Amino acid sequence: MLVQGTREFGVGGNVNFADDVACNLRLTYGYFVRDRWKIGFGLGVQAVESDATFNLTLVTDYNFCLCKEDIQQQIKIGTRLL
Repeated sequence: MLVQGTREFGVGGNVNFADDVACNLRLTYGYFVRDRWKIGFGLGVQAVESDATFNLTLVTDYNFCLCKEDIQQQIKIGTRLL
């Protein structure tokens, strides 16, 4: 279970070398303020050749637990503010 005080870090992205060199990078950080409820932010950059766009995202997620003995599957509902 995702308990209060848990910290979550995330890194994601891709690079495309097709016609132009393009890349996306996203870094996220979240803190569980209550059991299953995360508040955090994300930083992102999207670049094509020499043009770049940066963004900051505020995030909140709530995770519903579908716990059955040893299986801990979760459904996540969240919002993002760009």
